[in-house]
Amino acid sequence: YQPYPGNVSDQDVNQFLSSVRKVDGALQAKYRMARHFQKRRKHKVALIELKEIIQIDPTFVKAYNAIGFSYDCLGDYNKAIRFYKLALKIDPNLDYVNNNLGFAYLLSGDYDGAIEAFRKAVALDEQDKRFRNNLGFAFAKKGQYEHAIEQFKINGDEYSAYYKLGQILYREGNYEMAFRYNEKAYHAKTSAQIMSSLSSSDKRIGSTGNLKVKEN
Repeated sequence: YQPYPGNVSDQDVNQFLSSVRKVDGALQAKYRMARHFQKRRKHKVALIELKEIIQIDPTFVKAYNAIGFSYDCLGDYNKAIRFYKLALKIDPNLDYVNNNLGFAYLLSGDYDGAIEAFRKAVALDEQDKRFRNNLGFAFAKKGQYEHAIEQFKINGDEYSAYYKLGQILYREGNYEMAFRYNEKAYHAKTSAQIMSSLSSSDKRIGSTGNLKVKEN
């Protein structure tokens, strides 16, 4: 520990540190209050609390993310995007903020922006299936169905990937393509059931000792 130069005493330093802790605690309390309002869908009230937080502490990254969330819920996607980006300026390695940014782009109809943001979220946490599922959904909305299938397959199997895409297309009213992918899902499931049945049959035959490998 090195003493501060000039006339700054240890008492002054301790008083300052104590005040910082109080402010930090107050900000956390305001953040919890804002989240309380968000859970009750009172987003305009939550925004008041959250904006006061970033006025006091411009580095309070969770507040920027929460502001973006409230704007998403209010349908103001451009503002949501702006605040998610501000959060990522503070810390670009926040996977959940990149995911939220992707959703804001998705809701605004900017599918390229959504794909880029979801890709970053997946790169930061490849184990979170939600991020990859969202990336697949964005590809589907963009009309890049094979890329969507690729992402869905990583999360599950061939059947679930085709079925999921079929459901997305059906909800969009694209019934012809929905039928095509639902048919692929059916064939994938049937093939998997046949292979499973053959595998089980092989195990039963092997266990009875009826089959033996011919030795040279």
